[in-house]
Amino acid sequence: MDNLELKVRTVEALHPLLVELTLNINKITPSAETNECKEKIKNWLITLNNMKVTEELNEEQVKQLRFDLENGYNLFMRSLDE
Repeated sequence: MDNLELKVRTVEALHPLLVELTLNINKITPSAETNECKEKIKNWLITLNNMKVTEELNEEQVKQLRFDLENGYNLFMRSLDE
């Protein structure tokens, strides 16, 4: 999310970060929360794969991605408390 705050919005910059996040989530024991997070990230990777490497997310997309990442983080943190 820090990259989005810093206005890093190109496919070239965001794609590797989301791939790395997916790989790290895959190391965690599956749960409803991690599955939901993985699904959201997978959808974002599909979106980025359909864009040119030099394209940037628009404001609406940035807001949605930020929301999805923050929501996924919060779900994950709650699952640790259980």
